[in-house]
Amino acid sequence: MRRLSNLVSILAVASALGAGAAVTAAQEATPAATPPALPPPLAAWAAAFAAFDVEAILAAYTADAVFEEVPLNIVAHGQDELRAYLEAVKAAFPDVSLVVSSGFVAGDRAAAEFTVTGTYRGQFPGFPPGAGQPIAIRGASVLELEGDKIRADREYWDASALLVAIGVLVPAGAPGTPAATPAP
Repeated sequence: MRRLSNLVSILAVASALGAGAAVTAAQEATPAATPPALPPPLAAWAAAFAAFDVEAILAAYTADAVFEEVPLNIVAHGQDELRAYLEAVKAAFPDVSLVVSSGFVAGDRAAAEFTVTGTYRGQFPGFPPGAGQPIAIRGASVLELEGDKIRADREYWDASALLVAIGVLVPAGAPGTPAATPAP
């Protein structure tokens, strides 16, 4: 009798696990599934960048924050330099938006994956004037936190994709460009 009771218990647990896996699989397969909620302080930071609200973005950083745009070798120290950089981005890409797709916080460190979209209509320092070229570039930020604020932000993204999108570089494999040669 005890064997039968154990067998029934095992079957009940297996059935419950199978039902849970089916629900999880259905949720993952749903195209309209939403990404998980971002932990604080990433949620406020992400909302500010999605709207590209300069004041809200600045509010997410400490007064002495360091912001690095690694692909362009741009470093902004403190709120004034960060404001100047953000305003230059907004002038070059008036409809710019950075949408965070995932992120996590672990102690005083955080990371977030994002996509930047916009239309190059102004002129970003060092680049030719925009002519309405659309951009969509994926990237990631590595953040250092101080309480609920960001004290350091290093952004990494594909600079080549930006340069191709705004017409500075010809896409690899385009007619008239050299074919890639494997390294020896």
